[in-house]
Amino acid sequence: MSLCRFLRLHTSVYDLISDCPEIPVRGSEAAEDVSVWREALRCLIQSATLSTYHLAGTCKMGASREDGSVTGTDLR
Repeated sequence: MSLCRFLRLHTSVYDLISDCPEIPVRGSEAAEDVSVWREALRCLIQSATLSTYHLAGTCKMGASREDGSVTGTDLR
């Protein structure tokens, strides 16, 4: 089973954000305090957002530099 599939099956969104303060309910006293909103949203954004960036190398690999490669087969 791939790591991504494992995490998708065994991790809920609540697990990611359980340490964050609750978002204030509209009309409550806490909803009037901008710092409460700011802290809750900051925590949610840092905890529950993911990047779609995929790390990948584009350097040519090869046995020697004579063929234009910049890395060896051992990635050095």
